[in-house]
Amino acid sequence: MKQKCLTLEISPNVRYNKHLTEVEKKFYSELRLRSTEQGLCLVEKNFFSIFYKVHQRIISSWVHSLEKEGLIAYQNYEHSDGKKFDSYTLRFPL
Repeated sequence: MKQKCLTLEISPNVRYNKHLTEVEKKFYSELRLRSTEQGLCLVEKNFFSIFYKVHQRIISSWVHSLEKEGLIAYQNYEHSDGKKFDSYTLRFPL
């Protein structure tokens, strides 16, 4: 069975950003792949720490770096059913 290959072009303001590590750029590209056309990526709490197999503090540091560079806005919230989510809004949507 042939697998679908997803590709993503990373804009120069991310790719050549000297303030971001390579893993932070990779994380940003993962957010882009999972976001809507409006730039919203909504995932269950701790999804990325499980996905990348790292502690939530590591993900938080990546998020902080991307926020500091003005690339994303982060918000966490709780749904009425008690389920917790992380919301990432890309400043430069697809």
